[in-house]
Amino acid sequence: MSQETPSSPPPPSYTDLLGSKLLTKTNGKQTTKPTAKALEGKELIVLYFSANWCPPCKQFTPLLIDFYETLCASQDSKKQNLEIVFVSSDQTLEDFNTYYGKMPWTAIPTVTGSAAIKQALATKLSIRSIPTVVVMTGDGKFVSDQGRNDVLQVMNKKYTNNDEKLKALEGLVQEWKDRPAVPLNEAQLGGAMGGPFGMLYQAFMYILKNPTYLIGILYIIKMIMRKLKSEQDGGMIEDEEDDVVDSGDNEDHEF
Repeated sequence: MSQETPSSPPPPSYTDLLGSKLLTKTNGKQTTKPTAKALEGKELIVLYFSANWCPPCKQFTPLLIDFYETLCASQDSKKQNLEIVFVSSDQTLEDFNTYYGKMPWTAIPTVTGSAAIKQALATKLSIRSIPTVVVMTGDGKFVSDQGRNDVLQVMNKKYTNNDEKLKALEGLVQEWKDRPAVPLNEAQLGGAMGGPFGMLYQAFMYILKNPTYLIGILYIIKMIMRKLKSEQDGGMIEDEEDDVVDSGDNEDHEF
């Protein structure tokens, strides 16, 4: 007789993951709803890990708002069945209210016990930096933790008209729906890739996210080239002041 394989445990509910209630907005008015009710009927749940104090987050948030509002304003908005949930890393209620006040979607409220909920969620999803956009299905399965890159790709393109832009955004949403969804305990989290190519990819992405390191690497290469040239010429390296461009605080921040 063939041995039956045990079935996978059911995915956690969003009440388990996000807490019992969410902040929601209807026509700009903020209310509180049970989590199950706020996310009822949604095919995709997009978790947005972000904070008001994080410069890259403040640069990305307007793009995500445009993405969300463009989809919601379309005549076929109900077909998208998508909701974004803001998972805040703000340190104070004032910062949270200021930042969330600009957002049109739902959020985990900043109340007693919410910090533990958000930290447990970040740990479960291996969130290492913000901003991070995690795409999940309506029944709690994992789709992707590269949602930020996906949104940037479509939002940074030049479109000739709004219809062309809307088509591209709807195409991304459909792509998310078509991707294989897996239970969280089987998901490859943190953008992980296996093997040496995965290590190279992660190193490359880290350098892209941290331009200060790139400047340092270029500086070291420059000094090595100067030393080699000096040895070939039999001369000494002359002292000179090198201008280092201030990259600003555009790095992703740890969650």
